[in-house]
Amino acid sequence: MSPHRPARVLVITDRTAATPELVAAIVERARRGPSQFRVVVPNPAAAELHPLHPERHDKAAEAEVVLQKTLPALELTVGVPVIGSVSVRH
Repeated sequence: MSPHRPARVLVITDRTAATPELVAAIVERARRGPSQFRVVVPNPAAAELHPLHPERHDKAAEAEVVLQKTLPALELTVGVPVIGSVSVRH
């Protein structure tokens, strides 16, 4: 890794809101050097639903709203760039 390029860290979590554990983990990793974080949340709908079932998309959209409200506060708390999305897939 180049000393001038931040490490890109992928975080997979089943929570759309920042838990204390998530914040602590990101802060700890950010302390090790320049970092950028991408938070990905799997679809919260039941895995048994067909990929085209509307509930899969509705649940993902609802979770995306919560995550997008959470990210600015998370970024401010940890002091490094944090982006994220909710997957339609599991």
